[in-house]
Amino acid sequence: MRYFIAISCVAGFCLFGLFAYFQTNDNSDPTIYERPSTTDVMLWLCFYAYIAVLHGIGVFRSVPVVALALGVLVCVLEMSFTAQGIWQNLASGHFTLAGEGMQASAPEVEQSREFIGALIALAAVCFLALQRRFWSSLQKADG
Repeated sequence: MRYFIAISCVAGFCLFGLFAYFQTNDNSDPTIYERPSTTDVMLWLCFYAYIAVLHGIGVFRSVPVVALALGVLVCVLEMSFTAQGIWQNLASGHFTLAGEGMQASAPEVEQSREFIGALIALAAVCFLALQRRFWSSLQKADG
């Protein structure tokens, strides 16, 4: 079980680290992104980097409850900021995450991707919360 947790945390660390890296290209073309913003890019980069760091901690020990609570809070905030886009995308009758390329005239596609990314991050934080139970049982067995 210890190896499964370590491997899944390393995978989460790499995955969310990669997500953070991919955020650096979101400000590169104002004809593609609606209102490109360095602040938006940095917020998403920090968001995914934070989730990656939580997984990095999870490799070695249980993640502190305060850090998990903050993770849940930022995931829910990111989802609330992008929920409008996913609802617009669903209501359009032809839900897409690709469209015909990214277009400033269709920001709901990017917001849908961001919502799903935050939802994945929330699931990953919940996994880390469940992992706390394993770490606590392991410490009791050692003690």
